[in-house]
Amino acid sequence: MQKTRMEDNMMAGCLMDVVVDDNKRSDGLVLAQWTRLEDLNLDVFQLIADQLQQQEADLCALASSSRKLRSLAFSRLFARCRVDITKPGPHDPPQAICSYVRHLTHCGPLDQEGALLRFETLLDQFPLLDSVTLEDTEGRLPWGIMKACLIRSRLMSLKVDLGFHELAVPLYPDDDIAATPISLQTFAWTTTLWREWAKWKLPSKRTYHRVDMRPDFDFERACITGIVRTMHETVQSLSLPVESAPILAMADLSWPRLRDLSLDGRFLDVAHISSLKHLLPAVPSLRNLSILAGRIWGLGTLGRYPILPKPSSATSLLALPSASEDHPEHETSHSPLLSELRSLRIAYPDPDDEIFSLRMPHLTHLSLRDYPRVYHQLAYGYNVRDGPEGRPWAAPLLSPDEAFSLLQRMDLPHLTSLELVYIAPDARSDDALLSYIVQSLPKLEHLELHHYRGLGGPNRPRTDRVQHTHIAQLLSAAKMLRTLRLNLDFHEDHQAYCANRRKRDAWLALFREERGPEIVEIVAASCPQLEHVALLYHGFEGGTWAEFHPQRCAEPRFVLDNTREHLDEEACAREWGSM
Repeated sequence: MQKTRMEDNMMAGCLMDVVVDDNKRSDGLVLAQWTRLEDLNLDVFQLIADQLQQQEADLCALASSSRKLRSLAFSRLFARCRVDITKPGPHDPPQAICSYVRHLTHCGPLDQEGALLRFETLLDQFPLLDSVTLEDTEGRLPWGIMKACLIRSRLMSLKVDLGFHELAVPLYPDDDIAATPISLQTFAWTTTLWREWAKWKLPSKRTYHRVDMRPDFDFERACITGIVRTMHETVQSLSLPVESAPILAMADLSWPRLRDLSLDGRFLDVAHISSLKHLLPAVPSLRNLSILAGRIWGLGTLGRYPILPKPSSATSLLALPSASEDHPEHETSHSPLLSELRSLRIAYPDPDDEIFSLRMPHLTHLSLRDYPRVYHQLAYGYNVRDGPEGRPWAAPLLSPDEAFSLLQRMDLPHLTSLELVYIAPDARSDDALLSYIVQSLPKLEHLELHHYRGLGGPNRPRTDRVQHTHIAQLLSAAKMLRTLRLNLDFHEDHQAYCANRRKRDAWLALFREERGPEIVEIVAASCPQLEHVALLYHGFEGGTWAEFHPQRCAEPRFVLDNTREHLDEEACAREWGSM
């Protein structure tokens, strides 16, 4: 019988709480009594709300059960407010929710007449506001808007997403920036992965007009350098596009509280890459380091270049020079370089990079990957080979032997999560690598492997067949595995951006009915804690992780959707039609 809404609300408002009664039944059973959920300790309720908030509809249903539950849930339901001025108004948030809002996301350009006053008025409506995100500004983000955020001392986090755009405003004034007190703990200035690609013009299909964005990067760097430097004593999390990050200007200062540093984009030249060795000694307390920077041919190194070049001895890494020897206020830390690191992510690692010889005793996550993903270059019917400035993207993937040697150099006793991308010249050439991973990382719980078959030359098809069951058998020796993600570059795969519905349907049937179930059955038989195996599925929009759950799990055992948690990487901003 279908439950009524009243029954749903009654169940939502009650929780069975087992208690020992003084008058036990004669048969020894403990009596149970019903305790109302709204009478729970507030801390316990918050834990329940934390779980329900993962599904917003569930928290809304709980809040509708009673007035008290609604008042308790309001602080979660209305903690985030989104104001989008690109859509028809009204744009003023309801006054009833303003006292709960902690995070504001503002969408739209902010350089119109009166925009600054409206934005300042908006900020002052939220007494608990501590985080602001600025999106879809089209690069029209004047200094006055930035200053309005920075001077409000209660704001701990500011995130700016430029998307596909470059800054299109007057240069930020250095003197005003220097006079502005900045106490941010989190600062993010991000762009899309495909910003340069999107700047290209397509006068005819597959014909490109080269666009050089270096002047835009220089202007962007000039605007944010003063802002970034001013927060060096307070910031704990910093995300910047590597093309415009003021790396050398940052290296002159100490960053005592910086825990998370993320530099994404692409390296411009060898000098750009080498500047990182000056910055790392200035961040002694770093916990998470992410350097996901694409490479292009023409650097003279096939796209590879070490972050920390080989010194005369490993110990000299502790005394790497700062960017300028003329700054006595900058004191190089005497603690071992990156010794507090918990997470390390590097795109296209150089096997000889001395960063992998450093002692990182607390490291729990390691990612040695590609950026952008190589599968964009293998796209169905259209290879995304041309990169920024009209030059092709480089894809200097590790070989199995190089990856094996690199991992052997590292001491990883506490590693629980590993992402590894490599190219196997032939079948079973990665057996030693996979065996080493499962035998030498006893605490490994989350493993993500991107195994590419040998890339053929021009007009030369790749005919190798991946032995997926053999790979699954090798990986099943990792007894502690909870999740396993595999991009095995199946020979039947049509690859990303496939507009051919017939090919997509044929591959999906094989993928869903055979490949996934075969792998998850093998791994689950030896890994009792396995939650799922996820295989990378290439649909029309790039790559999505499709989950296959073991037979012991409840339905659904196959999950394929385009939610953010399952998307692998932002799809390429392509401009072609049918293929």
